[in-house]
Order: sequence, then C-alpha cells, then structure tokens
Amino acid sequence: MILGTGLSGLADVIDVSHELAYTDIPGFPQLTVQSHQGTLMLGSLAGTPIIALNGRAHLYEGYDARQVVFGTRTGCSGNQDLDRVQCMRWYETGAQGR
Repeated sequence: MILGTGLSGLADVIDVSHELAYTDIPGFPQLTVQSHQGTLMLGSLAGTPIIALNGRAHLYEGYDARQVVFGTRTGCSGNQDLDRVQCMRWYETGAQGR
C-alpha cells in the first residue's frame, strides 16, 4: 500500500514490525513532499500482513517514471530481499483533486 497525502495518517494504526527509511534503501528516490515520511513499513493492519510505503516520489519532483515506480517494484516484484513477500492486492492513495 502506498500512503500518499490522502491517507498518510493510516501509518499511525499499522502494527509495524520493521521500518526502513528510504534513505537506507539503495536506489530509492528521496522525497521532497513535506507530508511524506519516506519509510517502508512491514507489519499488519487489522490482522492482515502489509507492506506500506509511507510517502512516494512524484514526476513533478523531477523524477522520471522508472524512479517514481521504484517503491512499487521493490515491494511487489519478487525482489531478492523480499523474496517471501507475495502481493495479492495493491492500494495506492493520494490527494488527487485537492
């Protein structure tokens, strides 16, 4: 799940077992949007295992499309570091239209 501006508060109710700053993940774009925390969280939400990206990169920050989707590809592409993770559903939130 990508927590954009629209549901960034959801991060407060995730039972986090592991959390990594984007700055500690090689290749991860650095965020400039103030309300985006820039952390990858592993944990559970209402008892369901979850990977949450708390914030995301945007094209308007100067990143290209490949950089913008880096987080999604890291969490759901069979990445060697997350090889036991299977994404069954992907949710992305934001504040479109604001």
